[in-house]
Amino acid sequence: MIYSKKHNFLFLKGVKVAGTSVEITLSKICGNKDIITPIANIDERTRVQANIRHAQNYGPKKSDIKDFIQWLLQVPTEQITSRQAPKGIVNNHMPLKRIYKKLDELHPEIKQANIFAVIRSPYEQILSRVNHKVNFKGYKTSGETMHASQGRLRQELDNYIAKLRQRNLETYRSKNFQIYDSSFDESIHVQFIRFENLKDELNYALTRIGVKADVELPFTKKGLQSSNDLFKEVATHEQIKIINDYHKNDFIRFGYGMINPT
Repeated sequence: MIYSKKHNFLFLKGVKVAGTSVEITLSKICGNKDIITPIANIDERTRVQANIRHAQNYGPKKSDIKDFIQWLLQVPTEQITSRQAPKGIVNNHMPLKRIYKKLDELHPEIKQANIFAVIRSPYEQILSRVNHKVNFKGYKTSGETMHASQGRLRQELDNYIAKLRQRNLETYRSKNFQIYDSSFDESIHVQFIRFENLKDELNYALTRIGVKADVELPFTKKGLQSSNDLFKEVATHEQIKIINDYHKNDFIRFGYGMINPT
């Protein structure tokens, strides 16, 4: 999550929507008073090595953050997960309502910020999620491409569906639905940027608020290229129906069509 006082925007970081790539991109235009939350150590080091602003102003003492960044640059890659960034009052996947609650007293002007977030087809998010589940342990200590076989994707999809079915269908809300939820205040408008047009729509969102920058997106957490076609190859008809039922709110709110399970 990023709150830029300099440019008056709040970026809500969803899961499996290229959020880290967007955060690194936005960090390039942030000022020294902006709030930038930490990302995975391997990606934070990439951000620092590229001379881009790292995590800052999210709660810990500046000296604690400086000490962590110095360690991050010196530690061998195979040990990079042995220490975590200092904890703050906000974190990267925090829902909008909690961000307001945590920052309202210190930064009351945050409620006037332009809000944007990235959306993606639920099918592609789920594929990315299960691929991530298979490979992320290795990625955290190497930064290498994450690409699971279809057999492993099916195995992890089975696990995902099993956990999903333990949830109450009537009250279930996906992680991104919760992060982006603004129903607590009808005056709030969240601008959604579609993953499939990410660069163009991110540039448009920034131009709309007066930021003149043609952003280029780094390719972090590199994985398989998800698609509805690949999802149909991996998922069974029954699994598609279950996902359609549980993610109905996402399809409706974010404007993505459902696959016919029959």
